[in-house]
Amino acid sequence: APAAPVRAAAVHALASVLPAIETFPASDAKVFPEFVWPSLSGLARDREESVRVAYASTLATLAKTSARFLQRAVAPAGAGAGGVNVGSDEGDGGVGSGSGGSNGYGGF
Repeated sequence: APAAPVRAAAVHALASVLPAIETFPASDAKVFPEFVWPSLSGLARDREESVRVAYASTLATLAKTSARFLQRAVAPAGAGAGGVNVGSDEGDGGVGSGSGGSNGYGGF
């Protein structure tokens, strides 16, 4: 396993990068329950306090971001099949352009 400072920095990086994602393929709307949360599941029991603190301090941000993603995953079928817009909570949750190119999250 990576050293504790690396694990803590990785958690902070996720909490910084994931909220910035605004558009992604609709097929990736369940990235949190299928990948992110299972990958982070052991951090609350990490042997190093600094890692547990990093996880605890980012948990609210990650949970809010996860909720935004999942809201789009259960959006009405009429929302379209292109990229999904997961902008701010105040937004209308509309569908992104779906035009090729970058998926908005650097191959995450």
